[in-house]
Amino acid sequence: MIKWSLVFLFILAVVITVVFLMPKSGDLARETITLPGMVESPSPTKTFLVEPEKSSQPISKSINMEVQFTSQAPFGVWDHLHDEACEEASILMAYAWANEVVLDPQLADGELKKLAEWQAANFGFFESTTAEQTARLAKEFYGLNVDLINNPTREEIKKKLDEGNLVVMGMAGRLLGNPHFKPPGPVYHMLIIKGYDHAGFFTNDPGTKYGKNYYYSYDTIMNSAHDWTGAEEEIYTSPAVALVISR
Repeated sequence: MIKWSLVFLFILAVVITVVFLMPKSGDLARETITLPGMVESPSPTKTFLVEPEKSSQPISKSINMEVQFTSQAPFGVWDHLHDEACEEASILMAYAWANEVVLDPQLADGELKKLAEWQAANFGFFESTTAEQTARLAKEFYGLNVDLINNPTREEIKKKLDEGNLVVMGMAGRLLGNPHFKPPGPVYHMLIIKGYDHAGFFTNDPGTKYGKNYYYSYDTIMNSAHDWTGAEEEIYTSPAVALVISR
């Protein structure tokens, strides 16, 4: 009798084990069977919007306005008048730009002489003029729209160019290091800034026949920028002043 009781208990234990180990109906529904030659479908995934990675390098911008060019000595004659005509040539180029005038050497040379005569009549001289005097020349002789900025920063100059203006500035000429200047270069000089890129400014520099689109680094322009005070010994310490000329 004991023997049959043990057999019964053994069979009962096997039945209970099988029942607990059998997969539930929900588990069978989730089970996926892959037969040979079948491709298992990927399980659905959530979609996330991923923002594009921002570049650590700023996008460089470049502008370079088309401005008629003339040397301050259109025929290559570097006499006293033309040695001193950088301000006149800069204002003449700005006038040609604002009024879409085409400059040729004969027209340019005639205009430079008229500008010098006007200054001699109104200032008593035509040689080196301050930013304020040059602005008066531009306004009264050519009717140009001119604003002055004292101690302009690089970014302020770029902003004015972005707005479609030209910038005319006086320089301590020998700091420019232009290899086309007759050594040692002019004590005081004036030029047009008409564009920029990631490293420097595009200019029309009337101090050389090679001055169209002449390129100077930012440091060169900003270190050289000084207004004329009337005294040569002050050219390296005087503050910069920019003439902003608009159409």
